[in-house]
Amino acid sequence: MFKMFAIVMCTIALSALNAMAQGEIKPQFSSLDVLSHFDKAANTHVAVCPVGEICLPKKKSRGLCLGPQSKCGANRQQAQQPTGFDLLVTFELGSDALSELAKANLAEFAKAMRTPEMIDKSFNVEGHTDARGADSLNMVLSERRATIVVEYLHTLGVGRGRLHVRGFGESRPRIKSDPFAGVNRRVEATIRTK
Repeated sequence: MFKMFAIVMCTIALSALNAMAQGEIKPQFSSLDVLSHFDKAANTHVAVCPVGEICLPKKKSRGLCLGPQSKCGANRQQAQQPTGFDLLVTFELGSDALSELAKANLAEFAKAMRTPEMIDKSFNVEGHTDARGADSLNMVLSERRATIVVEYLHTLGVGRGRLHVRGFGESRPRIKSDPFAGVNRRVEATIRTK
């Protein structure tokens, strides 16, 4: 009888320790960080430039236009380019499996997406790889990574219709000087603009 009691107690203790260990994984950002990021992006103003020129945000460039005829208009408008948020979902080499840390990060992102401020927004979920492997395989892998993230966000209550998968393979490294860096294996989200 005592042995049976001890076995049951050990099982309960191990379950509790396992649950505590899983609770130790802390996300690298909070849902408030996500909201703050997209709020700042929405309030970034750029200069109105002629067609074919790129306008830089006023804070960083005093509203400069980049192009052959660099003259910016006096009016300001809200930025139209989508602004990315790094979900901090990174992957092992050749893998599309989500780590426990990635799941914790995605839970915070999903929490932000379900808030009233973000409920009407849709996102491009963009997968990336490092430069290892063939271009065609990297394209498929980057799409799989983005799809895995979308599926996981859906399990957390985010509608699939708000999430649009895009794969870029190795074409957009985060660290251009080191295309083989692990940080290039990632998923980012950008707000879809109409």
